[in-house]
Amino acid sequence: LGRGHDYEVYYIGFGGDGHIDRLNLTYMLYGALGQDDFNSIAQRSQDIRSFFAAIEASVDFDWMRYKAFFLYSMGDDDPYDGTAQGFDTILDNPNFAGATTSFWQRQQIPFVFGGGVALSGVNSIVPSLRSSKFEGQSNFVNPGLWQVGAGADFDVLPQLRLLTNVSWLSWDSVQVLEILRQQQRISREIGWDLSAGLIYRPLFSNNIVLRVSGAVLIPGSGYQELF
Repeated sequence: LGRGHDYEVYYIGFGGDGHIDRLNLTYMLYGALGQDDFNSIAQRSQDIRSFFAAIEASVDFDWMRYKAFFLYSMGDDDPYDGTAQGFDTILDNPNFAGATTSFWQRQQIPFVFGGGVALSGVNSIVPSLRSSKFEGQSNFVNPGLWQVGAGADFDVLPQLRLLTNVSWLSWDSVQVLEILRQQQRISREIGWDLSAGLIYRPLFSNNIVLRVSGAVLIPGSGYQELF
C-alpha cells in the first residue's frame, strides 16, 4: 500500500493458559501504542491506539473435547482522523479457531483479484491489508475482525484425531474498505468458515505426523459485495 514508512509501536499484553475445575481456558489481551510517520491509506502521520482480545474455553468428556472461542481485532472507523485504530501484528502464527484447518487463516484472500494486497494472509488472522506478514509493513489502518465459533476434537483412536470447527466472521469497521474500493454501504458480515481435519500419528509420537484437512468459506453479504 504505497511507499515505505517508519513506525514505532509498543505492544502491551496479558495472557493465561490453565483451567478452572474441568473448564480449560486460554486467553490473550493486547494493546498496541505508537506512532506511524506516514500511513499510505490516510496519507498522513498516525497515532497508533489499538486493541486485540482472544479467548478459547473447552471441556473434556473422555475422548471428546468441546470448545468455544471468541476473537476481537479492533478496526479503524475513520482513516483520516489521525488515529490508527486497526490492530496489526509483527509476525503472527495463530493456533486458534481451527488454525491449520481454517480457510480464513490458511488461504490468502486478495483485497482485489490479481492484486498483491491481502484481506487475510497465509497463517495470519488479522485483516491488516498488507502484502504479506513476511515482507509487507504493518498497517494499523485496517477493518479489524470479529470471530465467534465453536468446535470439537475427537480422539477416534490413540493415534488418530478428528478436528471440526465452525466460525462466524465479521469486519469490525468497513470505512477503510469503502474508501479503498470507492464502494459505499459494504456490509460487515464476512461469512461462515467451516473446516475439518484428521491428524494421524502412526508411531504414537510426533516423529511422523500425517495431516489431511478441508475447509470452505460460505460468503456473507459483506464478502459478496466486495467480489
